[in-house]
Parts: sequence; structure tokens; C-alpha cells
Amino acid sequence: IVRAYKILIPSVFILLIIACVRSLTLPSAFQGLNFLFSPNLARLADYEVWLNALSQSAWSTGAGWGLILTYAVYSHKKENPVLTSATLGLGNNLASLLAAVAVIPTVFSYFSTQDFSHQKVLEVMQADNQGLTFIWIPNLFSKIPAGSFFLALFFLALSFAAFSSLISMMELDTRILMDAGFSRKKAIALICVCAFLLGLPSAISMGFFTNQDWVWGLGLMVSGFFFTIAVIKYGPKKFRQNIISTPDSKVRLNKWFDILVTFLLPLQFLVMLGWWLWKSYSGNPDNWFNIASPNSVGTVLFQWTIALGLFILLNKIITKKMLSNKNDS
Repeated sequence: IVRAYKILIPSVFILLIIACVRSLTLPSAFQGLNFLFSPNLARLADYEVWLNALSQSAWSTGAGWGLILTYAVYSHKKENPVLTSATLGLGNNLASLLAAVAVIPTVFSYFSTQDFSHQKVLEVMQADNQGLTFIWIPNLFSKIPAGSFFLALFFLALSFAAFSSLISMMELDTRILMDAGFSRKKAIALICVCAFLLGLPSAISMGFFTNQDWVWGLGLMVSGFFFTIAVIKYGPKKFRQNIISTPDSKVRLNKWFDILVTFLLPLQFLVMLGWWLWKSYSGNPDNWFNIASPNSVGTVLFQWTIALGLFILLNKIITKKMLSNKNDS
């Protein structure tokens, strides 16, 4: 994992920087920068902005996945959890910012040559991410000098970023099966087959993909809340002193961490959950709990319930297998 990341992560940043430099040399590029860095404070009152931002951060950093538990298996005794976590968050946000600088000025440059209205540009920028990435970006790069070359660079960077995330996701499931007694090769093979089959509907249907992106993006908020509850039950102070603040840590957390975990994180979860439920009901009282509606509360809770039941069943089976292997050894 470490060897792969030493190649993939720097490659992503190098390719993004090249794309940024190219985008900023295009006509009307600074109109795109003005759009990117001019905040619309009125949107802060929109609950979907907060939910999308939260789910995006959870997806891109791995928060709520349990991925850090997997990486902890490979960490050394002198690991600095605080510094590592801060680097992860800053690196993720920097990559997102570079991607935005590479893409948005390019969008404005293209539309400035097509006599499109400013409103049309805004509609494109507010479209779904998958449409912006896989429909508009190829179209945009095809219209600029050396577009094919820079389009290849963009998707190469995107592929590297996706592959680096995929490694951690696959490793999480692989370690669980290995603890249950599977060999590493068999565990990887099984996880790859399952991931392929489960991901196939999203690859075939964009509507299904959008639904799954929404449902499980919100699901990371719930799983993150479960992690918070686990830390509260263990004891935030004990967690901070015994697990996070290792003897070799140069950066340590103070008592504010205990307050953050005990009060602020649960409060944020409850506020966001309540806001989402209230706005969903008040905005569409006749259809808000319809499980057939792609983005309704009903379909989200329905899929969460099925997944939770399946996870509980698998947890019992795997735990029983792990205990059996431990007793045999």
C-alpha cells in the first residue's frame, strides 16, 4: 500500500498542477476564478449544501468508513495520529481546490467562445458532478489547443485518485476476511467479485448511481456518528491519552478534543439529521417517504435498514469464525 501511494499520490498532484497551469492560460479563465472564489452566502441556508459538503468530505477523506482502523494495522509505533490526520485533511482539500481551478476556468473559457449566456454557464456549473466530469470536460478539452493531451492528463489524474481510494476500500474488507480465516488471495478475489457485482448497476444506470451516491453519502454521516458514540463510550479523555497521543507524538490534542467529541459532533449530527427530515417533509409531504422516489427519506431509510440487517448477520458469522480460529490456535 505504501509503495503504491508513494507513486499514485504525487502523480495526482503533478497532473493537477499541469492542468491548472493550462486552464489559467485560457481566454476568460479569470471569470471562472471569480465564480469559484465568490461565495454565495445565501446558499448557507440550504440544507442540501451542508449535506453534500459533508458527504463529499466523508467520501474523499474516508471518514466514517473505518478505513483508518485498517491503516492502523500497518502503522508503526512512532506514528503521529494527529499530524497524519491533519495532513490527510489538508491534502484532500488541496487536491479538490486544484481540481476546481483546473476545471472551472476551462468551462468559462469554452462558453465564452460559444456566445452562451452567463445563466447557461451557471446551469452547467450547478449540474451533477458526473455530468460535469464525464460529459462536459471531454467536450471542453476538445475545443482547446492540445486538448486531447490535456484531457488524457486530466483523466489519468482522476484514475490515479480513484485507484488510491480503491486500495484502502479493498484493504478494509480484505483484512476483515483475513481475520475470519481467509487467505489474502482468496479474500481479495472474493471482495473483487462482490465489488464488481454490486457496482455493476451503478455503471449501467446513471439514475441508480445518483441514488446510491446520495444514500451512502448520507450513510457515512451515520457511520461517523457510530464511531463518535464508540469513542464516547470508551471515554474521550482515555481515547485521547492512550490511543491518539502516543509517546512519540510531537503534536498532541488538548481537552478541547473531549468537548468536541462529547458534545459538538453528536449535536452536529442531530441538527443535520433533523434539518434534513424537516425540509424533506415540508418540501414534499406527499412523497417524502416514498421508497420508490430516488432521493426521498423513505428510500434512504429503506436501504439503510436492509444494509444494517445484513451487516449484523455478517458480523455474527465473521465474529464466530474469528473466535473459532482464535481458540484453534
